[in-house]
Amino acid sequence: MDFNVLAKRSLSSWDDDKLTLTSEMFLPGQFQARVPIANGYIGAAVSAAGPFYEKDVNQTNHAGPESEVTEGWPLFDSRQTFSTVSGFYDCQPTTPGVNYPELQKYGCESVISGTPYPLSLHLVVGNHVLNSTVDPASIHNYKQILRFRDGLTQWRFTWSPSKSNMSFDIAFDSFMSRARPNVAATQLRVTPRGGNHKAIIVDLLDGRSAKRSFLGQKGMSPNSTSIYVSNHPDGLPNVEAWTVSTTNVANRYTNKTSRRRAVFYGNGSSMTIGQQWDARLINGETATFQKFVGIASTDKFEDAAFTARSASNQAMKDGWDTLISEHIQAWNELMQRSLITGYRNPATGKLPAGDSIIEKFQIAAVADRYYLIQNLLPENGLDLNDNGLSVSGLSSDAYGGMLFWDQDMWMYPAVAITDPQYARQVLKSRLKHFSQAKLNAQMPYVQETYKFNDKSALYPWTSGRFGNATATGPVLDYEYHLNADIAISMFQYLAITGDELYFRNELWPVVESIGHTIATLLVRDGDLWSIRNMTDPDEYANQVDNGAFTLASMSQVMHDIIRYQTMHNMEVNKTWDEMASNVNIPRAASGITKEFEAMQNDVTVKQADVSLLVYPLAWRKNYTLADKMRDLAYYSQKQTPDGPAMTYAIAAIGENLVASTGCAAFIYDLQARFSNYRAPWFQMSEQANDDKNANGGVPPAFPFLTGHGGASQIPPFGYLGLDLTHKNLTIQPSLPYPFQHLQIGEFHYGGATLTASMNSTHTNVTRFPSDPSKGLVDRYLPNPMPLIVGSAYGRVPPRLYTIGIDETITVANDMYWQGATTANNILQCLPASSPADIVPGQYPAAATDGNAGTRWQPLTRHPAILTVDTSSVPFQPIQQINLNWGDRPPYRARVAFTNHTFTFTTTNHTPSSTTILDSSAQIFDISTDLLTASPREVPLLDVVPYVGNRTEHVFRKENDDDDVWTGKYAILEIEGCRGCGVLQSVEDELGRLRIMEDDDLGATVGEFEVIGRGGEEGLGGEGGRGWQKS
Repeated sequence: MDFNVLAKRSLSSWDDDKLTLTSEMFLPGQFQARVPIANGYIGAAVSAAGPFYEKDVNQTNHAGPESEVTEGWPLFDSRQTFSTVSGFYDCQPTTPGVNYPELQKYGCESVISGTPYPLSLHLVVGNHVLNSTVDPASIHNYKQILRFRDGLTQWRFTWSPSKSNMSFDIAFDSFMSRARPNVAATQLRVTPRGGNHKAIIVDLLDGRSAKRSFLGQKGMSPNSTSIYVSNHPDGLPNVEAWTVSTTNVANRYTNKTSRRRAVFYGNGSSMTIGQQWDARLINGETATFQKFVGIASTDKFEDAAFTARSASNQAMKDGWDTLISEHIQAWNELMQRSLITGYRNPATGKLPAGDSIIEKFQIAAVADRYYLIQNLLPENGLDLNDNGLSVSGLSSDAYGGMLFWDQDMWMYPAVAITDPQYARQVLKSRLKHFSQAKLNAQMPYVQETYKFNDKSALYPWTSGRFGNATATGPVLDYEYHLNADIAISMFQYLAITGDELYFRNELWPVVESIGHTIATLLVRDGDLWSIRNMTDPDEYANQVDNGAFTLASMSQVMHDIIRYQTMHNMEVNKTWDEMASNVNIPRAASGITKEFEAMQNDVTVKQADVSLLVYPLAWRKNYTLADKMRDLAYYSQKQTPDGPAMTYAIAAIGENLVASTGCAAFIYDLQARFSNYRAPWFQMSEQANDDKNANGGVPPAFPFLTGHGGASQIPPFGYLGLDLTHKNLTIQPSLPYPFQHLQIGEFHYGGATLTASMNSTHTNVTRFPSDPSKGLVDRYLPNPMPLIVGSAYGRVPPRLYTIGIDETITVANDMYWQGATTANNILQCLPASSPADIVPGQYPAAATDGNAGTRWQPLTRHPAILTVDTSSVPFQPIQQINLNWGDRPPYRARVAFTNHTFTFTTTNHTPSSTTILDSSAQIFDISTDLLTASPREVPLLDVVPYVGNRTEHVFRKENDDDDVWTGKYAILEIEGCRGCGVLQSVEDELGRLRIMEDDDLGATVGEFEVIGRGGEEGLGGEGGRGWQKS
């Protein structure tokens, strides 16, 4: 099954008016098809068949047994539905995967424990049980519905148990209350068809999801319809979670006196408890059953048993209608259109008709917000919101449910600008561990390396319950940038909310401590300051010196500290000031910023690293626009295809901020999203390829909230160009082709509230009154606020505007993308398509985006064609054809110009192979013989700009009759791949060798250019884009 959202067979449909996805594909036992349900305090994933526990079948590892269907590092345990309560971390001696086993002696690992699966209501008829392992052949008329606006998951289908004449219309509804943090609920409606039937209704709390925990108590409450179970996280008998389920069987179909303990567990878990009733279902009549679950842990509720029972009983008393009504109202407020990035025409409120790609961008924007917000709680005085935001949220134990820099740098920014009262949860998780971070810096083994003073704080790479250094989360000689990331997020909160009081009282002590940490880590190195034995975000390069991002982020923190101290008349440390301005960021002779000091040209990068200097750091020190463009171009070629979804969002933002020509920002946006979104529910996977046999051996984290956070940053920080590093609101709006409209959801700066509506040429910015309940302190009141468009350090010179409450101003967009990378190239940014299957993320439009660093790549080496629609460009003679192949040139290439749409035929090679077949087309063979039989040699040591293999086909004109003219379509056909494969560098006794490991993938096309003779006067044409010389 192809779960990519751009697959030829769609697994779901979208209702844009209702913000609803509907799937009619029954996909049991596959993690991509599970919907996560959470409310910020409790969470669980649900199966395709209903709100049930489910374990994956062996589809992520075709070569191995079911036992190999696992999550990834550090647990490597079975992939299944998971349920938990926020902060329910354990204390265990070690984990199957560790980075630094020598640290195990300093304290336990702390990973998330599960709670019994809370949502299950099962229907039993005869020997047939409706659960996650139900026979797919017995399911008909299937629909599963995810109502984003309402926070509700629904199932509608007909169940016809095999070898019987029975049939039942089934309707499930499940949610975790947005209005009541401790409450979850499920409703089952059953309508028999074809006769009356005896049945059993089972309310189950399934202990199989309570991983890494042990039983406390369980039982059936007498004289009620409640069951309960308590469990303790491993190693912590003093911590306890309670789950209480109360079932409503008050209908005329159930024998209420038949209540008894459920007898068909079949799962072997000591923490499973169930209750069941006999029912007689009447043909054509709908019987309704409901369960109301209360969940609480002693981490936040002293008497968790009382809290859980009270929550369950009160929900039962108030009833389903009240519960679901208040839940939907709460989600409706969070999912208002004004809060969500929109791609609709503001005049009609509709998406462009027939544009499936823009529709998917809209679905993605809704899904990104929903999946992030459902794992967060607002600041409301109850203090439930201090456990941070893990990689996969409350419905998964991926990465042990621990906290990484993902929350601070990837998920936090987009939430903070729209919902700072929810984003505060990230900050509070760091405040919670602040005292431990200070203790970490004083550990004897740490002091042996660095003499941190008692004001310093060292946060571990991973955090669970305690915030101590562990074998998975060291504090020393590893990713020190985490400390800077935390400080940056806190300064961003001040910039966004204007809440000086909260910053000064709560956040400033942490920031100042991190300043002391940085001052100890940096060592004088001549006139500069260096850092030794560290790891940058690119974890392919461990224990290196002078990581570029680490140094730049530390410098930014020190600059921000000094600026804050100066503004508030505090004493400024002169050494800190010197450090801030003189970090030793390594740079090659070519001008390329080196990721670390000893980096060579054969580097492969796991994820965004140096590109983070462009965004979010907006690094300026000796870093020109040309430097930024050079770095982005270089590192786009060094990115591994097997890295996590933590690269292309930064590339998209950076490209739109610094590029001088082309629409590659759109391609990077595609790569940031659609390589990793999974149908049917638009959840992010960590990997572009979910099969660990084909992606470098990585079982992907799912859902990957880090990726949702990165994608959410592209519209406000990339297209609007919002910059959080300035004193006043600064933007650089630019909306590249093919986007026509973009609405930036309500956002905040300096405590002010604004929206932005963009088209391709202009942006309207509107300011509104701010809501203090969001933690906003509008520091500009009662005056108009300054708005700066452009930057002295960027592509657009700054222009100053002012904007008052309820005022709208219109500013011109930067139209850089209209410039031609190659003069008179008529193909740049025109629509390109291909029927061939592609390598994930290597889209056809990449061949015409004006950036040779993005690529189209067919999945195989069989013939494949690329069609570019040139109908918007005036007919004209052609001077030449340029093709940049990157490192993978084809054996054969042809180009055709034609006025016909269908100019290809399927060959016998494979269903996705195509060749040009049009007797009226002008077809030209493009010689690739001059290219080397293997990729051209590149320096191994010297870091130099990347140059791909290139072919130029020049049309020699002897007279007017020799002209070759454009048509409505330009078509490129490629076949084979010269000397292609994965280039490996190995050492032998004579030095480094380069060995090609062959693969079966197709050639690449970095850029397909057709140079016209129309010149600057002739290319504009009606419907054209008036390309300029670059």
